[in-house]
Amino acid sequence: MMPSSNSSSQPQPARWLIVLFLVLAIAGFLDSVYLAAEYWMGRTVPCFIVSGCSTVLSSPYAKLLGIPLGAYGVVYYLSLVILTIAFLDTGRRSLIELAARLSFIGTLASAVFLYIQIGILEALCTYCTLSALFCFTLFALGLSILRRRKRAEIVPQ
Repeated sequence: MMPSSNSSSQPQPARWLIVLFLVLAIAGFLDSVYLAAEYWMGRTVPCFIVSGCSTVLSSPYAKLLGIPLGAYGVVYYLSLVILTIAFLDTGRRSLIELAARLSFIGTLASAVFLYIQIGILEALCTYCTLSALFCFTLFALGLSILRRRKRAEIVPQ
């Protein structure tokens, strides 16, 4: 629950923005858990809409330091989920601002991974592209959260 008064007495971002940020972070977490689990179980991920999932997920670019990128996504999205829920529980602005700032990392990584898929592998993975969409949207929401702080908009009670 969001406390009615914030101990830091700073204005809070709009509640709908935070809820949407949380929903997208959870969706990204689930997408990443699925990809990481399928990798570790040795199963091929079925592709829909596009047909390059196998190409992308079996490429040398699908791992970093021997760890599948989906596992990094799990950690990244789970961090956003935890920070957002902690903000909703405590009202501490620094938590949601950290989540908003971290969204840049996902966006940067997603841009690189999309370039690899399109420019190098010439194949697209549905789940990877979906994760990129989540990251880009989270970044836009994160920017909005940070901008609203400057404009001093508050969470509707």
